[in-house]
Amino acid sequence: MAVFRPLLTPWESEVYVRVSEVFDVEFYVTYPEWGKHYQSFSVLMENSAVTSQPYNEWLRIVTDNMIIKRFFTSRFSYFDGGIFPRVFSEILKNNYDIVDTLETYTYSSLQAAVAKKLNQSKLVVTNFENIPWPWRRYVLARKIIMSAADAIVVHSRTAETKLIIEGYDPDRIHLIPCAVNTTKLQPKQTSYLKTKLGLSGPVVLYLGRISTEKGLPYLLYAFPSILKAIPNAKLVIIGQGPETQKLTALSRQLNIDQSVIMPGPIDHSKIQEAFALAEVFVLPSIPTASWREQFGYVLIEGMSCGKPVVASRTGAIPEIVDEGITGLLVKPKDVIELSQAILSLLLNPSKAKEMGANARKKAEEIY
Repeated sequence: MAVFRPLLTPWESEVYVRVSEVFDVEFYVTYPEWGKHYQSFSVLMENSAVTSQPYNEWLRIVTDNMIIKRFFTSRFSYFDGGIFPRVFSEILKNNYDIVDTLETYTYSSLQAAVAKKLNQSKLVVTNFENIPWPWRRYVLARKIIMSAADAIVVHSRTAETKLIIEGYDPDRIHLIPCAVNTTKLQPKQTSYLKTKLGLSGPVVLYLGRISTEKGLPYLLYAFPSILKAIPNAKLVIIGQGPETQKLTALSRQLNIDQSVIMPGPIDHSKIQEAFALAEVFVLPSIPTASWREQFGYVLIEGMSCGKPVVASRTGAIPEIVDEGITGLLVKPKDVIELSQAILSLLLNPSKAKEMGANARKKAEEIY
């Protein structure tokens, strides 16, 4: 079996380790720019080979230009495998029984679909995308890939519905939720990070990519109201991304920079400590023209750590967060509703504790 991924993330690594214990699996990173976890992942995979595909240098320069990248992605396919058909050649050379690729618009999936015609391997495509016919990704490759796929794995009902709308056979769609190690990610009462960051008082936590679609400016706009009610509250934003500087500037503009702590990214092995320092975890994602929260893996990590969640009612989030049971859902971009939801948990610790316990139970039973 071969697994082709643009990147191999640490939060998926344990699942892949277990797969490699049962099957003869070879892993390929098809986009080295995203393969920053490649080294640590290779160490984990004792039973499998992990290969980083060579990437064409001139294509790297071309795809650094967002205008050109969007042009190709909207019309042809996403060039996660370089311009040369290396995925295609690897499949033919090794004659895999099963090939697993990511998304129905990537170049690696297209190569696998074509290779299947020659070597009769089974093609499984994992699909996160949850918007039918997204305008930036209505690619020529999509129908070829979808017609060739023997099965498509989705992690949410929204992704399943999207595929059905696009005409894919429902009998070949398999809904498998994402998973966390609930033994490793357990509720923890104390955190060395709280001392390290010099925190006292209640903490609201965001953990993840700092980018436009995560809606973090709205969380900052909501925080002054929270500080009026709880002056010693702190907002901790852990992560990195293209919006970091803008977010820092906005916190100064709102005069809340003394209450907003942005320590940067942390190693994935330390996320239990990150969740342990917080009373509430917030994911204020917003929908864009071509994206809605596709699962929100960090949600089930926080739930496994026993944290109540405040999150936007968009994408797959309502499938994960049960309104009033494991957390609270708010309208995207609604600053007032967001601040009220966070305050309702901070000012009612027993309610927050009950929701956190329910979240932990759901993580154990489903994720």
